[in-house]
Amino acid sequence: MIGVDDSLAPAEAGFHGQLRFSLRFIALLPSPRLLPFSRSRPTLVKPKNEKDVTGQLWVGGSADHDELNCQGSWAGSALSLLGAAAEGMSLPDWSFRDETSDKNLHETCDNGTNDRAGTWMTYCKQCLEKQRKIDELKEEIVQLKAKLRYQERTAQEGFFGSSTPSSKVPVKPGRPVGEPRPQGGGQVGHPGHGRSRIDPEQADRVERIAVGDVCPDCGSPLQAKGDKARTVLDCQPVRIQKVVYWLGRKRCPKCGRLFTARPPGVLPKCLYSNQLLAYAAVEHYVYGRTLGQIEKLTGIGYSSLVEALHQLSKRLKEVPQALIQAYRQAPVKHADETGWRMEGRNGYAWLFCTPDLSIYRFRRTRSGSVAREVFGDQPLPGVLVVDRYNGYNRMPCSLQYCYAHLLRDVEDLEKEFPENAEIHDFVEALAPQLANAIRLRGLGLSTRQFKREAAKIKGQILQIVNHPARHPALQTMQDLFRQKTDRLYHWADDPQVPAENNRAERELRPLVIARKISFGSQSDAGARTCEILMTVLLTLAIQLIVICTSPHP
Repeated sequence: MIGVDDSLAPAEAGFHGQLRFSLRFIALLPSPRLLPFSRSRPTLVKPKNEKDVTGQLWVGGSADHDELNCQGSWAGSALSLLGAAAEGMSLPDWSFRDETSDKNLHETCDNGTNDRAGTWMTYCKQCLEKQRKIDELKEEIVQLKAKLRYQERTAQEGFFGSSTPSSKVPVKPGRPVGEPRPQGGGQVGHPGHGRSRIDPEQADRVERIAVGDVCPDCGSPLQAKGDKARTVLDCQPVRIQKVVYWLGRKRCPKCGRLFTARPPGVLPKCLYSNQLLAYAAVEHYVYGRTLGQIEKLTGIGYSSLVEALHQLSKRLKEVPQALIQAYRQAPVKHADETGWRMEGRNGYAWLFCTPDLSIYRFRRTRSGSVAREVFGDQPLPGVLVVDRYNGYNRMPCSLQYCYAHLLRDVEDLEKEFPENAEIHDFVEALAPQLANAIRLRGLGLSTRQFKREAAKIKGQILQIVNHPARHPALQTMQDLFRQKTDRLYHWADDPQVPAENNRAERELRPLVIARKISFGSQSDAGARTCEILMTVLLTLAIQLIVICTSPHP
């Protein structure tokens, strides 16, 4: 029982109204040991015999005491029952008797007045135990429901919940019943890419095919009707050509040096031509063909291909460092990482990319030291778009958190607490604004229109996350938006800065496919070769696309 001044309740409410008011007021206190409105403490009257069925609680005050007077579990149970009653639960078998005129009670007050008088409450001890058991079972039901929801989500979405890759989702939902099947082909308004004729001047080969002079059906002579052009695309299968070069040799009669001619397109002391090495490297690191498949296509042994790629990477080992310097000066940077096994042990593959280049790093650790190798220690211009991994927090440039990850985390709140109305309202308000921020760059707006719309979305997000929340999960999410403001709104200030890290996710896709096929690198040397050649070749692929798609002057 808790000491409560009866004067705090409305006088016209009567005794029972005052008691209900006191109990509800108790439930709002953060701790039963903190009574800001009174120096009184509760007085608990224990039954004379522990085996007695009934007991008594004194609702009132005794002056000049500051701490809770609880005697053992019996008193704690009584207080628990009072708290349950204050929350609207039923009070089992309570009986009340007003003792405000009891002389003995008045004598317990220091000043002898009756302003601290209270009320005795008599209760059934067996009912109290039943109520305690009911409370325990209700709490257990809540915990079991939460556990069941987690297991259902894991079975449906995978071990990592909504972060599970699509390839590892156990059960993928099908098309709802009654929903029409999507039509194939391009979207409405998309320019077509149908079959078109090739100008003879642009063709690699032009051949003229004649028709016989006699009709094959009736034997009559045929009359000439001109020619009809037909375009055909053809290819030649991969075929290794064995070439023998006779290299001329000459000696200088004066100094005695011997000179030997060099074969074209071949590295010194290398059996394979540069074109063959480039073909094998591109097929393996860009298009994802296994070395076993390349072995069947070319007839070159597996071990010979591995050694040839190692030699190629050694000759290109200085190129990634030059790309790192260009990466540091880029106005918009992206970074991400994923798992990559090396020598049968867990490791990580890191990606640092811009619209013009891609840099890969394969390391056994996921610590921020790997990122510092690329970024260095000096302050850098531009914005780095990342997820919320702590390894990027100390990079010497501005950070922009990925809104796609934030949107997924916000939507997970509703999946975790599906019955909470406050969380439902929060998700319904915030999720569309995060999605609008992600889509804004793709609307083709002018810079002025973009900034106007971005300011509106940013203002609505700030209004939602600054609204007071009671649920701890909402408070945690709101604290993220409040404390990391400098890492959340660069997209609203510069149209070049995306609100999501989609570029890094796409650039990692070839690596993820290679991981499924190769299960990682078999040695540190293989990982080193892989990071050099993937950095060079994928950057060249990006540059080639940029050159081919850029308008000609």
